Amino acid sequence: MKKRKIKDDSFKYSEANKVKKLANSSLQSLSKNLNSKIGIKNERREQQVKKFGTNQMSVKKFNYFKKFFEVLVEPFNLLLWVVALTEFFIYLFNGQRAIDLVSSLVVLFMIILAGCVDYIQELKAYQLNDKLRVLVSDNFFILNQEIEDISTFNFIEASKSLIQINQNNLVVGDVISLKHGDLVPADARIIWQNNLLVDQSTLTGESDPVEKIVSNKKKKIVEYQNILFAQTIITSGKCYAVIINTGDKNYSQSILTMAEQIETQSDFTEGINKITKLLVISILVIIPFIFVASGLRTTNWLEALIFTLSIVVSLTPETLPAVISSNLKIGSKKLVKEHVIVKNIDVIQNMGSVNILCTDKTGTLTVDEIEVTDVVDINGKTSECVAKCAYINAFFERNLTNKIDEAIYKKFSHQFDAHSIKLINEVQFDHETKISSVLIKEGNVSKQITKGSVTEMLNIISKVVIDDQIFALDENFKSKINKLISNLNTKGFRVIIVASKQTSEIVHNDLIFEGIISFEDKLKPDIKDVLKVIYESGIDLKILTGDSLEVSQIIAKKLVMRQEESLIGQNLALNNQTKLYQQLIAANIFAKLSPFEKVKIIETLKTNNVVAFLGDGVNDAGALKLADVGISVNTGTPIAKYAADVILLKKDLDVLEQAFIKGRKIFYNALKYIKLTVASNFGLILTLLIGSIWFDFAAMAPIHLLMQNLTFDLANLLFVIDRVDDQAIKKPLKWNIKSIFPFVLVNSILMSIISITNFLVIGYGFDFFNLINQGTKRDLYVTQFQTMFFIESMISHIFFIFFARTARVSIIESRPSFVFFFGMLSFLLVPFLFTFISPIANVFDLAKPPLLWLAVLPGLIALNWILVESAKAIMVKKLNIWI
Repeated sequence: MKKRKIKDDSFKYSEANKVKKLANSSLQSLSKNLNSKIGIKNERREQQVKKFGTNQMSVKKFNYFKKFFEVLVEPFNLLLWVVALTEFFIYLFNGQRAIDLVSSLVVLFMIILAGCVDYIQELKAYQLNDKLRVLVSDNFFILNQEIEDISTFNFIEASKSLIQINQNNLVVGDVISLKHGDLVPADARIIWQNNLLVDQSTLTGESDPVEKIVSNKKKKIVEYQNILFAQTIITSGKCYAVIINTGDKNYSQSILTMAEQIETQSDFTEGINKITKLLVISILVIIPFIFVASGLRTTNWLEALIFTLSIVVSLTPETLPAVISSNLKIGSKKLVKEHVIVKNIDVIQNMGSVNILCTDKTGTLTVDEIEVTDVVDINGKTSECVAKCAYINAFFERNLTNKIDEAIYKKFSHQFDAHSIKLINEVQFDHETKISSVLIKEGNVSKQITKGSVTEMLNIISKVVIDDQIFALDENFKSKINKLISNLNTKGFRVIIVASKQTSEIVHNDLIFEGIISFEDKLKPDIKDVLKVIYESGIDLKILTGDSLEVSQIIAKKLVMRQEESLIGQNLALNNQTKLYQQLIAANIFAKLSPFEKVKIIETLKTNNVVAFLGDGVNDAGALKLADVGISVNTGTPIAKYAADVILLKKDLDVLEQAFIKGRKIFYNALKYIKLTVASNFGLILTLLIGSIWFDFAAMAPIHLLMQNLTFDLANLLFVIDRVDDQAIKKPLKWNIKSIFPFVLVNSILMSIISITNFLVIGYGFDFFNLINQGTKRDLYVTQFQTMFFIESMISHIFFIFFARTARVSIIESRPSFVFFFGMLSFLLVPFLFTFISPIANVFDLAKPPLLWLAVLPGLIALNWILVESAKAIMVKKLNIWI
């Protein structure tokens, strides 16, 4: 799909330099660099509001009249306005017959019906987004005093000066108190903390909480150690922090603002626009020939003009917007039953075309939980001693927000009791050192227990214990350890090393290797089967995460993904579109990604694919907005749900896969309607063109054309409830305007062959050519001829729909839905009722045909079936395409 190209600078944070300066400021210079007092008294709040604004988010207004006008003047609707005015022109200058006025009003009704459906859906989407954008409004405690010197301020006693305030009323300079469980309401600089851990997964995708401190040594904005970002969560400890950004200047809100700047247009909408151009060009090419031929034949140029304008009306599928809108509306209601809420119904068509699904791993593929699989010594044997060491370390770490510590504690808490052991000192886990240590005293022995990642631990281990004997860690032992780790990694397990040392203080050298603990990410039940179905459905799965590469690779191995090639964000060729696309196709795992890198991946993949993106974090907003189908979950952040097109009530790939199948059915029925209707209409026009050259009278009267067109307008609304063959939706459906040409060309010729066969039977079999040329009762015979063409044309059109609606052998291998079948058959009564009920026949210039001619109709229906099935077999074999 074509969408506006995203420039690198369109996803830069406007406050980046300010945040960087404040993160690297000393506590003494913080007030100066912020250009505000630290701590705002109540009497100064109004002044701060005027200077910096409040923490309320700006809301984009919904222009009711402009939106309604826009849906009424969409490209295809403009064509319908021309058709409606044309029919009204015919009404005014052709005897002011009721049928002409009714036809004009019906087209207007179709425009307004489709417009109202689209308008109401846009209004509902806006109202939902408005609710999502206004984030949950909580109250927080702030310091009601100014801090003159942060370095000497007593934060322990600060609770006496706290007052409560709504988060929307926060201003720059406020000193806010945050504790475990709080959702950070605005960007803030930490000035005091105690054991502070923050979940930043909504921004970074990193699953483990990160430690926050007062100083900063990091260079990447989302990794600043002393900055709290809005929409992140305090998972442990407490802090005081100075508000540095509010409202739309918050980092998370800026991502949403940037996402809103992305202009998108659905692939299906582009297809409809191309169809509109095709019809307009066809009308401009064909109509002059018919007008000239009709004028030369009748020498009545006004009559020729009216006849030509009637053909213009017949050529246009007026119900297209109504069918599409109804199709999408019914589809969105069906998707609700699959636990899927569609905010933007236009993307339902795109859901049927998706061939690449990008998702994070946590909560989609896994249950966001890991468990211990084994604890082994250097010989690969399960070891109770290693298990006890690991448990003691996890017990005293007190960091049960860390999934590894939580898994160890959960596994061994019933087996060991550490309450009698005394903790002397500890060094908590750090993302740079990737190790954690505790110094404990058990009895009279002081012992250090350290656990951590393989590379870091092997650098500080110099010995190994085997059966209570200690040996130097030589190359042989190292090889043995590496082989154990390699075997576990191959099986898809995470591993960490446990080491110890008898010491009176914590040191990170000369430790003794105790053993290895292996973990596995718990996959969702049946996720492998779901993934198999997704692959069989022609959809490729790619993992896009801010988490570590190692964790993602392990999950990919367990899932047995098609391709386990992987890349981290910094290795992407972002400045070389061709190379980047090659990287993205070759690999299926992308880790340590920034929000901009996710956007570039989605944008590049869309070059030749229809891409869905499933994300629930603040950092996913840009990618959600840019994707052909942006999908969030009900538990996602408000910003992610705001940017998404679709919201899942359950974060489950099985639900999503079913939604894609539903999307394909909706897409297929819409495509079916377009191709069948356009082919049938062009067949009628081709027949009329041939008739204009062949006969010295009109093959079908203008009133018959309008009446037939009106009947089909109503009948075509049934397309939305037709059944779809399973084999037709096994793979993603693509909108290909080029596939319409052969379908329309072949089938319009077939429809003309049927009508010309009817002409030959009427003209020669029933001698109507002679009867008309003799001059006696010419008007009656011409009217009968036109009536027989009118009846045959309507019957051929409806049976053509039955036969051409499937790529399989119609009636025998594929049958329409019960309601669709009998609904269409009911419209077959229309030409017979109009013809054989005299008062109606007189109004519409119809005359009863020879009764024997009615026996010809079954033969024409059989010919219709033979021609369509033959063409179908050839096109499927040669072009591998039908609908």
